[in-house]
Amino acid sequence: MNNSRLSTNFLQAVQYRTNLENAINKLLGTPSNYQVTVEGKIIYLHSGKIVQNTKSKGVMLINEMGEVVKTFDSGSVCAKYLGIGRTSVYSKIKTNKPVLFNNKNYFIKPIKD
Repeated sequence: MNNSRLSTNFLQAVQYRTNLENAINKLLGTPSNYQVTVEGKIIYLHSGKIVQNTKSKGVMLINEMGEVVKTFDSGSVCAKYLGIGRTSVYSKIKTNKPVLFNNKNYFIKPIKD
């Protein structure tokens, strides 16, 4: 039978660890694929494309008088509150068209940082 089936071969474990450390050092030693511009935008060097910010953008609900009624952390939260789709919220922002909520017209505007 195989009496040492549960034991670890020490030499193989050391060699594996050494190979792993070499691979990690090689990756850490290579230059970054990203570059930060003067404006603070991050560019992917391989393609030259700007990396999009995935942080959610806040929106505010404004009544017809121009007063801020409520603010939301994201368009998705606003959509749930209004009972409409997320894409509808963003299309209302782009087209500057009002959304009907509780028989009143409201505008959705992005919160400027």
